[in-house]
Amino acid sequence: MWLPWSIFVMITAIHLLFLALSWRDVKRNAETRKVVSNAEIIEKAIGSILGVSPEMLRMRTRKRQIVEARQMAMYFYRAKTPHSLSKIGRLLGNYDHATVVHACKTVGNLVETNAEFREKFQRVKSEIN
Repeated sequence: MWLPWSIFVMITAIHLLFLALSWRDVKRNAETRKVVSNAEIIEKAIGSILGVSPEMLRMRTRKRQIVEARQMAMYFYRAKTPHSLSKIGRLLGNYDHATVVHACKTVGNLVETNAEFREKFQRVKSEIN
């Protein structure tokens, strides 16, 4: 069967579009799996080293052990995932972006000034990497 040139070009363009969309979906799914696995790795590392479960990270409590673990999780989420500050806050207990910024600054200060915290931080960091 013979097709006019314009129809052939249109069909070819549609096929190329479908291929491009399929490839984009494959890449997006791979990136999503990587982000999820990074989040799981972070939570497992913090859980095993600091003794705080993922559920405890999301609790609205001010207990020092949990707060430090949550702040460390926020710090590593920011470093290892492409999530926005607002999304990180929502994932870790419905906090806003300012809380995440404060947590990251606090972790940086504690790493510089507190040897015990620095040692925990380094252990979590080595387990994540």
